[in-house]
Amino acid sequence: MRKLSFILCMVLVLSVCSVGFAAEPAYSDANPPAPVFSPDAVYAESPDFSMNIAPYAITTVLDWSNSITKVSSTSVRCNSYTVASGIADKIGVEYVLYQYNGGWQRYKSITHSKSRSASFSDAASFSVASGYSYYVTTYHRTYSGSTVVSTKTATSGSIYVS
Repeated sequence: MRKLSFILCMVLVLSVCSVGFAAEPAYSDANPPAPVFSPDAVYAESPDFSMNIAPYAITTVLDWSNSITKVSSTSVRCNSYTVASGIADKIGVEYVLYQYNGGWQRYKSITHSKSRSASFSDAASFSVASGYSYYVTTYHRTYSGSTVVSTKTATSGSIYVS
């Protein structure tokens, strides 16, 4: 089901992106198009390559989801999936695990991220105490540099770990 959702999402993203390029723009000599790589552009030194790269466009979170499953009587696994509107500088997912102990209380948290990507499938495992219910809330974020551009929240159903 996730593969089908991902494929449908990518088809939708690509079909929306291609509409903008479907028609030839009407430029004149007096109004030429702006260059793709302007000398005025701000460039950042890439740690992965020995060349300068232009910063990525600002992107937003388009699709997001999470789930929680019991792995054992002392462990749970939380899965997440995030799709951005384009290639983001970074996609981050913060997992916040809650435990029911007379009321829902924040129990543990961890953040994972992926650089220069348009989608991010991830998982986090947590050690837990047996005999309690748990659920996870995930915060899916896209970044431009170190600035958060977009945040979406997903909350799973609860599970009982025995």
